[in-house]
Amino acid sequence: MARAMLAGCVSEWNPRVHTPWSAMGGPRVLASSRPLTLCDHLLADATVHVDCNVRRLQRDVDGRWYVAADGWPLAGPFDQVAVTIPPAQAALLVAGHQDTWADALMARRMGACWTLMAVTDDVDWPWDAAEPQRGSLAVLRNDRLPGRSAPAGLAVWVAHATAKWSQSVEAAVP
Repeated sequence: MARAMLAGCVSEWNPRVHTPWSAMGGPRVLASSRPLTLCDHLLADATVHVDCNVRRLQRDVDGRWYVAADGWPLAGPFDQVAVTIPPAQAALLVAGHQDTWADALMARRMGACWTLMAVTDDVDWPWDAAEPQRGSLAVLRNDRLPGRSAPAGLAVWVAHATAKWSQSVEAAVP
């Protein structure tokens, strides 16, 4: 974590909280304002291919990986591959290589998490974050996060509902 902080990829955030933040105690560490900065830092010396539809992973007898993607010649060999897609899609790629992982991924269900972003001209709030003890919503002031800002005279808020509440709303929608 210290190296990521020195590289400017993450920053410490000490919010003024309205209610006790039950999920975590103490300061939080957040990715920098540009979402992929940490990934860029971690992958600085790696070969990265993006914007391709990977259909299959192949592994040779020496343990090197090859990637078959739509519209691309077979890519590789690679010492490692990172699979960063939803669980059900990842299961299809790792099946045959790590079947226990594939089974675990197939069992994992993704659920909705409702999120709201709002902008207000009321900037005089005494707190930056709130998580009601028994509520379904966590709220934070986005423009007070490290590396973020809002136009003068505006405050940007983000509210995240719990997965349980989001799923109950999703189930109730016809």
